[in-house]
Amino acid sequence: MNTQYLQYVREQLMVATADLSGETKGQLLAWLENAQFDTKNYPRKKQRIWDEETESWITLNNPPIPGKQSLAKGSAIPLVKPVEYSTASWRRAVLSLDEHYKAWLLWNYSENTCW
Repeated sequence: MNTQYLQYVREQLMVATADLSGETKGQLLAWLENAQFDTKNYPRKKQRIWDEETESWITLNNPPIPGKQSLAKGSAIPLVKPVEYSTASWRRAVLSLDEHYKAWLLWNYSENTCW
């Protein structure tokens, strides 16, 4: 696997995920809708446990929770239309990569975790 071929695949993916029609979202906007919310400043039902040694309640610091936007309008638009995905030439280039490259790209761009 040489760097020229990886650059070719990268360029093909950039073309495939470009919003040329205005009907699909860019990746950053699509990922923004699936953001992780942090509950530090405004806690929502943080877990509390009873500590027998100090005889007091301890509030646990929870990791960010998955959530949706509170003011989201409409539904999510796919990054790439299914017809464009199935007929695109870049798909052959991605599927011909080594397994570790292919797994990383498929996980990033299609959320496929079957590697």
